[in-house]
Amino acid sequence: MEKGMVSRLRKVSVSKRQAVLCRRLLPLPETVMESFSYPQFPRDVSTVYIALFDRVSNAAEIRSRLVKAVSMTGPEGEHEREIMNFAFIDARLICSRLHLQTAIYHAAVAHIQKSLRTKTVHSEVLWILNPSNNISEAIRRYGVSDDSTAVFVVRIANSTTDVKTKMQSVVKGDLVPISDLQNITDWGNVKKYNKLNNDPALKGAGPKEKYVVNEIVFTPKAAALFTATGVGLFFYFRYEKQKLIEERQKELEDKQVGRPNVGGPFSLSTHDGKTFTEKDLLGKWSLIYFGFTNCPDICPEELDKMSDAVEKLDPARDSVKQVAKYVGDFHPRLVGLTGDYNMVKATCKAYRVYFSTPPSAKATDDYLVDHSIFFYFMDPNGQFVDAFGKATSMDEVVARVQKEISGWEARLGKIS
Repeated sequence: MEKGMVSRLRKVSVSKRQAVLCRRLLPLPETVMESFSYPQFPRDVSTVYIALFDRVSNAAEIRSRLVKAVSMTGPEGEHEREIMNFAFIDARLICSRLHLQTAIYHAAVAHIQKSLRTKTVHSEVLWILNPSNNISEAIRRYGVSDDSTAVFVVRIANSTTDVKTKMQSVVKGDLVPISDLQNITDWGNVKKYNKLNNDPALKGAGPKEKYVVNEIVFTPKAAALFTATGVGLFFYFRYEKQKLIEERQKELEDKQVGRPNVGGPFSLSTHDGKTFTEKDLLGKWSLIYFGFTNCPDICPEELDKMSDAVEKLDPARDSVKQVAKYVGDFHPRLVGLTGDYNMVKATCKAYRVYFSTPPSAKATDDYLVDHSIFFYFMDPNGQFVDAFGKATSMDEVVARVQKEISGWEARLGKIS
């Protein structure tokens, strides 16, 4: 959090914001579910449905279904993902209706601009709510957990009539007015996760502490976005995105000064049981990513980006037999490697990759692995060239790889 944030923040009328940015669809008294329309947005994100469930009794089941839906295949998997196609948010960490609405609006704009940092517009809401740029942490804190008793369910989609029924088919709890949030918010954890326990702004706040916390969490950037006009914001993001792409491209084109010591000897097994070592990378350009197969968002997103880049760099597809279930969902030239814990740990250390699992987790449990989020670009000598993070677009990856390969071929010729 920036210093002086509170003094710079000025409260703007909620009704004015809503009048500028969205059209509220009045819910029938018995439905409790609320909906908002953004007429300036494309149809697939033009309507938002929000429902607050209290006294939820099946939070663990919801979380388990979300994790399992990611890896399910075929029509059954598609059906389950459609059923679970919501943002499930622990209501205890939401300060106000406007706090949640702002995150939803950010996510919708990111979707429109094709700049999502996560796999879907719904998981993007969790990412935006979390103060730090860590998707695993965002899911743990703001997503539904085994002990969640109050849950916001959000659908960002076209206008439809059966959303409430779908929500209630998944969540077992009482549908309550969003105004009940005042009795649900866990202000202690809100302060903890936003690192406000020792914030000077809260000293002497007394009965106004909740108001001050809400003002800090609802940041000036969010306030500025929510007071801008929809059309103006759309073009602002387009301009900013283009400028950012140009700046990143310029950085990528600059000559690298020195290279970090990344890589080294390793011995792992491919997804078809063959031994694979660092020597198998020699004589080839390679992109290397470290992840885990049950990752709900970032890993599939990064592998999709890697696959799209490979496809654009080399449209010819090799015929690969018996591709393992997971890697087969991405690109036939993708090789999945694994090994026992010590082998994987040693390889991660050689490539300077961080990962961490819950200390008491068992292989049969549903749990998330916290890990580094980037993939490496290595040259035919097995030397590190560059690293691409989640903020790097597929087009930027392609441009960087093409530039490096062209320079190599100009100096040394093509690799046979």
